[in-house]
Amino acid sequence: MKIIIVGCSHAGLIASKETLKFHPETDVTIYERTTNIAFEAGGIPLYLSNEVDHLEQMVASMPDELEALGAHVKLNHDVLKIDQKTKTMVVEDLTTHEQFEDSYDKLVFTPGSRATLPPVKGIDSFRVQVCKTVAQAELIKRYAQNNHHIAIVGGGYSGVEIAEAFAHTDHQVTLIQDGAQLLK
Repeated sequence: MKIIIVGCSHAGLIASKETLKFHPETDVTIYERTTNIAFEAGGIPLYLSNEVDHLEQMVASMPDELEALGAHVKLNHDVLKIDQKTKTMVVEDLTTHEQFEDSYDKLVFTPGSRATLPPVKGIDSFRVQVCKTVAQAELIKRYAQNNHHIAIVGGGYSGVEIAEAFAHTDHQVTLIQDGAQLLK
């Protein structure tokens, strides 16, 4: 049986490890559009507060670990089209821009989540950043080196953690939350 896993968030990581643990004969291919797998975004505050030097420390697994279990790990590969009737997909290697077709018996779709931004004026400014990925966290940390007032919109778990991280550095932090309750 051939299983393709699209996206290697934590769900993709667990799906690949558990499949290969209980069914080692299964042909598992993982397509991940970024250069890392199972990045723990919850560790971003540790990086922003300088408690962790490198975001690579926030990766739950390395590709070679999954390959040692028998998985084929394809980083920097974007799945462009999935045809459920023929069980085929079109994939692009984001490094070479080569497109090719692959097929599967079973498909596991674990692309992770994406932040949604409100439709407000100025949201497309370079000074407004979403903090979810390795690249976004690195960009925010670079900006914060020369900008000492940080405004964080959203008082959920991530917003509060990032506000606390910057509060432990030499930054002035403003946390903006709709409503009277944080962490709701």
